[in-house]
Amino acid sequence: MKTCLNAVTTGRPKELRAWVATAQAHGFEGVEFSAEELEQLVRAEGAEAALRLQAETGVDLAVFGLPVPWSGPEAAFRAALDRLPTLARVAAAAGCSRAATHVPPTVGPDVAPAAHALLIVSRLRACCEVLGEYGVRLALEWVGTPSLRTTRTPFLWTAQHIVALCEALGLPNAGLLLDSWHWHMTGGRAEDLELVPTTRIIHVHINDAPPNRTLEEQQDNVRLLPGQSGVIPLHALLSRLRTGRYDGYVAVETFSDLPKLGVDVAAARAREAVAAVW
Repeated sequence: MKTCLNAVTTGRPKELRAWVATAQAHGFEGVEFSAEELEQLVRAEGAEAALRLQAETGVDLAVFGLPVPWSGPEAAFRAALDRLPTLARVAAAAGCSRAATHVPPTVGPDVAPAAHALLIVSRLRACCEVLGEYGVRLALEWVGTPSLRTTRTPFLWTAQHIVALCEALGLPNAGLLLDSWHWHMTGGRAEDLELVPTTRIIHVHINDAPPNRTLEEQQDNVRLLPGQSGVIPLHALLSRLRTGRYDGYVAVETFSDLPKLGVDVAAARAREAVAAVW
């Protein structure tokens, strides 16, 4: 497993080079990044720019966010899908073989769940087919926070749901983004991890939860650094990943005021938190 820096946790410099330098300065082995920014770098400095950047810093361009609004309007989806081959090709040329997106946990009152399921499968399959041509796998994240399921119809919100979605897609490059928060929000039992083959896990996020709250009281946008409260049993999760020989990246993802301290201070604190639970 390799440590990875996440921009939501720390904030980030505007330029990709500066972002990678931040990760290097604080001992992270990879970064989550934007494929569009990578394309801009390659366009400005040449096809070898990304490889040089990684060789110089020892920091991998680990995972890019899927640059396709697959759950949005048809026109926007199609336009982004048409552009996806270019971005996937640039990322693959830089050695990156992982992309990620999340799957909303609910459907609105005017949406038929069956039709929504067909839409999800159709659109994500189209994305996976493009990514697969360039050797890129797509990590799908479930969203398990109970408070996000109170006003709309629950739909896909557990690891088992996402495993079933991957099976419905029927493509080998579809897998899971395992976030310790969402694992905890749906029960957080170590034995549940046994139901998810490590080979299905493409990317991992870790974090912690505020103490003295029920799962129903937890808010998705209030997350602590790993080990800060001990509410989420990260040692059990990381142990399972090691036992299963997970060989991907583990990124800290919190939602807090940490970025207000500045990216370097935030990154330093994130790295200290990772070291404490690693």
